[in-house]
Amino acid sequence: MARRTSQPLPHPGGAPDPVLPGPWVAALVATCSALFLAMSLTPLTNNDIWLHMANGEWILSHGRVPLTDPYSFSAAGNRFYAHEWLAGVIFELVHRAAGVAGLILFKTLLGALALALAARAAWERGARWLPLMTGLGVALVIVNSRFLERPEMFSYVFTALYVLVLGREHARLAGEPLPGPGVWRGLARPRTLLGGSLLWPLVPVQWAWVQIHGYFLTGLALLGLFVAAEAGARLLRRLGTGTGRVVTPRLASGAAALAVMILLGLANPNGWEIYTFPFELAGGQNVFMQTIFEWKATFTTRVMTQSSMFLGFALWLALLAVGCVGAAPPLRRPIPARVLAAGCLAGVWVLRVPLAALPHGAGLPGSAWLWSPGELLARIGGGKTLPGALDTLLVPLRSLHPAGDDIFTLTWLALLGWLLASWRRPAAAGLAALTMILTFLYLQAGEGVAAWLGFLSPEAVALTILALTLGPALLYAWWRGLLAPWELAVCAAFLVLAARQNRNIVNFTLVTLPVVATGLGRLAHSVRQAAPAGASREARPPRRQAAAAALAATLALLTGLTLASGWPYTPAINKRVGLGVGPRVPVEAVRYIQENGIKGRVFNKYAFGAYLIHELFPDTRVYMDSRNDVYGPELYRTYLEALVRVDVARRVFAENDFDYVLVDYNLYPGRNEDPGLFGHLASDPAWVLVYFDDTTVLYLRDNPAHARLIARDGYRLLDPVEFRPRRAREIPPDRLPRYEIEVRRAVERHPRSLAARLMLADVLMATRQPDAAMAALEEALRLAPDNIFSLVTGARLARLLGQPARSRELYLRAIRLRPDLDDIQQELRALEGEDPA
Repeated sequence: MARRTSQPLPHPGGAPDPVLPGPWVAALVATCSALFLAMSLTPLTNNDIWLHMANGEWILSHGRVPLTDPYSFSAAGNRFYAHEWLAGVIFELVHRAAGVAGLILFKTLLGALALALAARAAWERGARWLPLMTGLGVALVIVNSRFLERPEMFSYVFTALYVLVLGREHARLAGEPLPGPGVWRGLARPRTLLGGSLLWPLVPVQWAWVQIHGYFLTGLALLGLFVAAEAGARLLRRLGTGTGRVVTPRLASGAAALAVMILLGLANPNGWEIYTFPFELAGGQNVFMQTIFEWKATFTTRVMTQSSMFLGFALWLALLAVGCVGAAPPLRRPIPARVLAAGCLAGVWVLRVPLAALPHGAGLPGSAWLWSPGELLARIGGGKTLPGALDTLLVPLRSLHPAGDDIFTLTWLALLGWLLASWRRPAAAGLAALTMILTFLYLQAGEGVAAWLGFLSPEAVALTILALTLGPALLYAWWRGLLAPWELAVCAAFLVLAARQNRNIVNFTLVTLPVVATGLGRLAHSVRQAAPAGASREARPPRRQAAAAALAATLALLTGLTLASGWPYTPAINKRVGLGVGPRVPVEAVRYIQENGIKGRVFNKYAFGAYLIHELFPDTRVYMDSRNDVYGPELYRTYLEALVRVDVARRVFAENDFDYVLVDYNLYPGRNEDPGLFGHLASDPAWVLVYFDDTTVLYLRDNPAHARLIARDGYRLLDPVEFRPRRAREIPPDRLPRYEIEVRRAVERHPRSLAARLMLADVLMATRQPDAAMAALEEALRLAPDNIFSLVTGARLARLLGQPARSRELYLRAIRLRPDLDDIQQELRALEGEDPA
């Protein structure tokens, strides 16, 4: 029997999907939309948007696209590929009309459009409400981390649109009549080549995409894979049956449209270089690949593997694999399915035992986001006694498993219960356990498995696991005719891209959403088919409605938690609901610069460059920003070394006539023995601190132009960068009053500054005012109750003030936020050694 490689895809499971009552559909749509809005309406935090708007403003002012760098002094005149110029113009116009709030809402609109188009493609492929909304719920966990105010938002919309159009084109190609003997003469007609294919309306879309974002290459890849796969399917059919034509009029028309898109793409400000520039940027300058988070490999980046996005990605891969085999006949038979389920659960348990030595609450290696339930609820509720109460409740779990207080064991126990409860429906239990083992393997693919093997890199291990798990599943679905050839090619290609760089995960999610959603539909149908022979069909709708209720309740719960405490992107970062600009953007520092007329050359943090260009150009010329192609790897490497090596910092400052310095700092500094940039600034009297907040410091060169401002605002003794408990006691007694004056001035100027409050508590302790010191400390903790730096510093200060109980409480709260910080654990053990009670 021939495989159905070019026919319309059958409905999931081969049977109509049961209709979900309208009220439940409305509940699912409403809760999913609410979660999406809670995840998307967050303060603007990415730095690149400011540069795009600066480019848009420059283009609107000059009437052309810049080809050389106009913004910096270190790379002035260098070649500048403003390949995203149209996105910059659009963002600038939105910002002029509606400000930062308008940008956030515009980003949210683009994200909703991308998801809606992908959902429509899934619907037309055969997915229905319950599996579709389930897939969208998991997809939200993945995509929200990359749904930012950046040009790729347009790319996500275009990618989803292409998937929708290609699904329709595939259906039309499958129903196209086979051409007769005169096919070659027919293909030569202009009417044949220029009409018929749905790819032609995408020609202007593709041209606009070329001007907007470098992901336009993925659009061409989608279309190219589609045309090649469709031709390949016809070639296989012709070789197998001896009938049909490899090239049909509609397929030839699509290929002609693709050729026109490629040629038309040359009509851009950068000409043919638009096709080579993305490859040069991504492949030739390895320093950027090694240091910039979004360019790193997905399974080898610790920040990524600790994120909720990675957890969702691992689950997505598991759902894709299980969905591809969901209707496999062996899984409907009792004995194989039960053996699979029991074997998977046993395998996960055995592999989990050697990992009990991980820090408390760390969860699976490479995914520290899997906090224990007590820690997660403590973050949400903020109650002081909640963690202890939950720890007591979780004692029975510890008796079942060495690390039984984490979400892993709860999930394992839930699957075990499912296996026992659905013993007569083996497909459900077997596939649930299979999903668990696959998710486990993906989570282990980063550090855990590679550490066990020792001779393979984490990236090689990850790609091997992907090939061994997803590869056979995708091929199996294609062989059974459940996956079209072009879908197989697209899934495989975008999977490699997603594993190669974590910035590609969203594109992979969008192009595979139709496959996952229909796969979940097949899985649900398989479960229904595997029901006991005597089960009443009338009993099935309530179960379906119960599943819809459970999904809606889950989405509503996640929405509520997100509104209450933000979405946990990583253990240390919550994306909170709100408008405006995020706390890591130096808004207040730039306002200080503008109000005081500070101009000239600035040594700036890499991530600050775009914002400084947008707000201060042309009065300020930056040293570095995120345009990696303009500055090149050598200057970027020099910048990185200047931050951590004092000798390099001195050389950079000797070679460049900087007027001021604007960088960030950390209240909980690392263990780098070399003081780096801050060591140079502290040792050179030519530089004076005049402004600081909880994230940013501003230094001015001590010259006549800045003399008046330095006399008014300069800090000669106070240094937030070097702050630590008991820092005030190191100040000579004759200078301590001056130090206290500077600290109190900082508190007066920035009453909500955590750094200023902590320094005030420290100086009050040094001047023997313990009650006032404790009051200042409590005020700092009230301002930032979940800030790791305030908790650690507060714990240390409370310990010095002779309050071990308060110190221990703060240490425990800090450990729950960051269980990976070993020095906090050591300090807590030392405290408990001093006061066993």
